[in-house]
Amino acid sequence: MTTLDRYFIARVIRITAALTGVALLALMLERMLRVLDLVVNAENLAIQVAQIMGTLMPHYLGIALPTAFFLGVLLVLQHASRSNQISALQSAGASLTRIVAPFMLLAGLLAMISFFLFGVLQPQARYTYRALTNAVMTETLEAAIRQGAFVSMGDRTVFAEQSSRSGGNLEQVFVYEQRAAGDDVVLTAPRGVMTRTENGMASMIELRDGQTSSFGKNGELQGQVSFGALDWTLTASDEGMFRERGADEREMTISEVWRTLGDAETDEETMMLRAELDGRLARILIVFILPIFAAPLALNSGRTEQSAGLAIGLVLLITVFELIELGESLVKEGIMPPFLGIWAPLVMFGALSVAMFYRVAYTNKEPPLFMASEMIGRIRFLLSKPE
Repeated sequence: MTTLDRYFIARVIRITAALTGVALLALMLERMLRVLDLVVNAENLAIQVAQIMGTLMPHYLGIALPTAFFLGVLLVLQHASRSNQISALQSAGASLTRIVAPFMLLAGLLAMISFFLFGVLQPQARYTYRALTNAVMTETLEAAIRQGAFVSMGDRTVFAEQSSRSGGNLEQVFVYEQRAAGDDVVLTAPRGVMTRTENGMASMIELRDGQTSSFGKNGELQGQVSFGALDWTLTASDEGMFRERGADEREMTISEVWRTLGDAETDEETMMLRAELDGRLARILIVFILPIFAAPLALNSGRTEQSAGLAIGLVLLITVFELIELGESLVKEGIMPPFLGIWAPLVMFGALSVAMFYRVAYTNKEPPLFMASEMIGRIRFLLSKPE
């Protein structure tokens, strides 16, 4: 590795890190407003916000990092082209392929980071985020019950006329439950106790010395049963106590998706898991295309409008990411196969990048975006022209 290689690598790393930080800050600030709305009534507000925002970091990092890397390579090569460093290197016998080689090494490093990010960190962070939001929503429900409000949780409505200062002891508790069969159940108790479960993800309400009344579809009383103690889970989740990780394929690590795919029993389950696996692999492999895609855009901007390569590159890159995400959804729905929905956009993007790179590196033809650059320049000239 030459001194110039190390110089290019260092500059790309600095720019990528800076752009990633700026993008994360913007994305996290936007999301923080919604998180604050969620936890506004929770205890330990600052801690809750920090924990939830921490679980969102891997998701936003997966969005920001590839784009920042592309921009880093583009800006470094763009500067080298404008300062005639690329021309000097090519005059000394270095091909564009050799000049881009250190960026491909960085792409390999980024691919390993992306594998850990998409394959391990994001699934676990997604589950933790859902568990934390469930706990916060449950805590909000607890506060509403302590304040004497009617609280609806799925098919249940809970009301406590009074509560102790600590909030644990409840008096004159009323619970209304509407069941799927169409009948209604009303639980009343002169007192109850509200406590947290061992994992802290839900609350338990223990009703004491109460009575259960069942009503038919027409409202007639069908029966009454007295009880000494009755426990049930108070939670914002429809599944009662918050479930274990893995119920959603997006919460599985990439190795878990692979193992579960081999044990899939239905075509629908197979397509869901296949789409999840292929979608993650596509997002990992795309980083190898980014330096090849950025190089011709950077050289083109040095000869024509400087912003053309940056603007067109960002539009194309975002389009590819959106197409992969759309294709993943269509594959999960069973509308199209994985190759057409996920891999076709990646293959076409790779073919376009290689064709652009080959045109710039090994032919004497105009750069592929020369006409687009000229058009953007003319439009800007016309817009800035006085009437």
